Amino acid sequence: MKRRRTVPLIAVLSFAALALLAGRARAMTMTTDAAAPVAKTNANGEIQMLNPHQKIHFNIQTTNVEYWNYDYPGGLNYTSTITCSWVDVPNQQARFMFQIPAGHPGLSGLYVVAYIKIIDSPTKQYLYGHAATSDLATATQWCQTGTGFSPAMYPVKSGVLYVKNVGSGPTPDEAAGVNG
Repeated sequence: MKRRRTVPLIAVLSFAALALLAGRARAMTMTTDAAAPVAKTNANGEIQMLNPHQKIHFNIQTTNVEYWNYDYPGGLNYTSTITCSWVDVPNQQARFMFQIPAGHPGLSGLYVVAYIKIIDSPTKQYLYGHAATSDLATATQWCQTGTGFSPAMYPVKSGVLYVKNVGSGPTPDEAAGVNG
């Protein structure tokens, strides 16, 4: 008789323990979801434009950009660092900001905000445009929000662009410098 009471008691205790563990796991999942890592995004590529004949090679994730304008008097070529970016993966578009380095009289120090959009990747239909300003606050606003940004658009002749998710970044709290 004692054995018959022990088996149901063990079964009841086992189910209670499983229910307790399931509740803890659910609570941990809710906490984890609240601090889930933010998806990292990237836009990169190399395209050539017409009117004027230009080329840009950039990678937002590595913060590198190189620009050429073959029709500029004497030619124009420089490398710079991307200091601001906005990437919209679902709509396949991005904006990024860089500063023209020293050595280009009349242009050095200007902040350039570039815009790219993939219209149709298989047929390589892309949009490219850029605008420049000497005011950092204006350029930052253009980059971050697009407010007031009206770039000169150039026909894209050839090249390739990518706008994509590239993994996970820090949680919003980690990105803000808050330790949990």
